[in-house]
Amino acid sequence: MKQEFLHFLRIREWQDIYTQIRQTVRGLGLRINQESASYEAIHRALLTGMLSQIGQKQEGHEFLGARNRTFYIFPGSGLFKKSPKWIMSAEMVETSRLFARVNARIEPEWIEPAAMHLVKRQYFDPHFSRRQGSVVADEQVTLYGLIVVPRRKVQYGPIDGKAARDIFIREGLVQAQLKRKLPFIQHNTALIDDVKALEEKSRRRDILVDDDALFDAYDRVIPADIYNEQLLAGWWHKAVKEQPQLLYFTRDDLMAQSAEHVTAADYPETWQQHSLRLPLRYVFEPTAADDGVTVMIPVALLNQVTPSGFDWLIPALRH
Repeated sequence: MKQEFLHFLRIREWQDIYTQIRQTVRGLGLRINQESASYEAIHRALLTGMLSQIGQKQEGHEFLGARNRTFYIFPGSGLFKKSPKWIMSAEMVETSRLFARVNARIEPEWIEPAAMHLVKRQYFDPHFSRRQGSVVADEQVTLYGLIVVPRRKVQYGPIDGKAARDIFIREGLVQAQLKRKLPFIQHNTALIDDVKALEEKSRRRDILVDDDALFDAYDRVIPADIYNEQLLAGWWHKAVKEQPQLLYFTRDDLMAQSAEHVTAADYPETWQQHSLRLPLRYVFEPTAADDGVTVMIPVALLNQVTPSGFDWLIPALRH
């Protein structure tokens, strides 16, 4: 023992602990493992009893531990020069500093499963994800104030169904970001584009109802437990069999005020020159280069167009 630098009392302690554990395992009716356990299995088992003894590496040899406690690896430790990113320690001894002794390297992903009943979760930036068709948020997991999962994407619906539903309706439906092109969405989007075209022609932004009105229209009909694209599609396909026009908006539903002044005579879709009928494009964006009315001339017809007549505007803008 002297030659191997082994302490007799420590050997006896280990024998006693091993015997006690073996008896406990047999008493529980568990099978004793016949193969040597891996490093991960041993240390994940130890971690369940040392959750307040973990630390994350900072600068130098300093570690940040539970409850905002800072400590250092003991210079005699085998990990002193290696300084892993995460460690757990069997004991903390305060001399000139708070030193961690009997240390082991651990992986941060081992911590959360062992401390599910102790961790705290915070959620940031819930938003609609078009790729997933649902509302997602960034989750941060802390244990005794120590961040063990800095940021990861999670589904927000099971966490806060009401908030997720509001975001889903406002960003997914009102802003038409759903990947799944349900018939009523295509119908409503086409109507909205038509009303927006009236605004472009008349150079106003008060004909189409605002987003709040669209939100209210969806909110009145969609059930409280619908907060993602899959749930919406499943509910709608069943409900539309009894209500064929469910969630189909009409033109009047989308107009905040009348647009009777936007007539085909005053705002034509094409420009006539001799035998040519050239399409017109309307843009209401004062800072844009193409603000106003633009005549779309195909390159193939360019040599047939003459300057004559282009000094006039459409009838609605001539005054």
